Amino acid sequence: MKKSILFAFITTLCLTSCRKDRVCSCTYQDGTIASESTYKNVTRKEAKTYCTNTNPSISCSIN
Repeated sequence: MKKSILFAFITTLCLTSCRKDRVCSCTYQDGTIASESTYKNVTRKEAKTYCTNTNPSISCSIN
């Protein structure tokens, strides 16, 4: 009984935490903000795909 309750809790936690609103922040090397974008109801992997940059002087990260 305890195992099934624990399994249900973990499953629910995983399913609710997978898809979220995520923010892509891109900054220049000096630390100033180049851009910020919000992606709604996406996984971290999807957000990384959307948050791409071709300029080597700008770095982007998912928050």
